[in-house]
Amino acid sequence: MRDPDRRHYLRFYRFATKSVRTVAELAARPSWGMSVSPDGTAVLVPLYDREATDLMLVENFR
Repeated sequence: MRDPDRRHYLRFYRFATKSVRTVAELAARPSWGMSVSPDGTAVLVPLYDREATDLMLVENFR
């Protein structure tokens, strides 16, 4: 079970100095994928807004 109180952060790792800097605290758990704008001024991080699964039974499917 996931801990709803767990905090998630977007962090930047600088290879030259091996240092880590927190860029932002995320409002929810991040999903897969991330995009950075070509000029490096914006980051798009997909977040889970809820966790759910659907189960469907289909009879006589052809």
